[in-house]
Amino acid sequence: MQRLRLVVTVLCVTALTLAVFNSPRPVAADSAYGVRNGWASAYQTLGSSGCLHTTLYVNTGEWASRSVPGQRYSGGYVSFGIWTYDACNSYYSFYTLYGWADLAGPELKIGPLKAQLNVSLQAYDYNSWSYRPVTINLKWTCTEKPYRSSYDYTYETPEYTLQYRYMGVNCSARATGVILVDGVPVVNGTLPGYMGNYGYGNLILDH
Repeated sequence: MQRLRLVVTVLCVTALTLAVFNSPRPVAADSAYGVRNGWASAYQTLGSSGCLHTTLYVNTGEWASRSVPGQRYSGGYVSFGIWTYDACNSYYSFYTLYGWADLAGPELKIGPLKAQLNVSLQAYDYNSWSYRPVTINLKWTCTEKPYRSSYDYTYETPEYTLQYRYMGVNCSARATGVILVDGVPVVNGTLPGYMGNYGYGNLILDH
């Protein structure tokens, strides 16, 4: 049987981690599975008052998977939060505002080591027990040389061969743009952050 090859192309996407693995025992004569996944995050300290410190964060990402034989799946997400921690009380923390949205359209654009997010969502206010509109418009770029890693693995038995490959890259980044809550800017400028992506896949060959 002709030896098959699976090449997993790593694309820049966030923050949602998939722990998906095929069983080492092949179901079909030949099968393959690949995942690409990536993320981008940003954060900003909004202020401090005595022991209390308030921080804002944004996490976003998208993923895609494909099996052969099988189908393709993909999705994206964004999470947003403002939370406060008490440095005088064992760093006890609590949310004041939190929102989440699934992304399936053009709101998130991701390329090699860059990302752009333009989305509106509803965030829950834990003080007023109500939802508030949030608009996020951010662009991420690396601020340092990316760190790259890769790994290859082959496992053989008398019945089949399993090949596995992993490739990843990540970097410190800056996110530039604006975040609005109730139409009022809470962030307008540059935020520190991180971004990265990885891909992995396995290939099973019957002997």
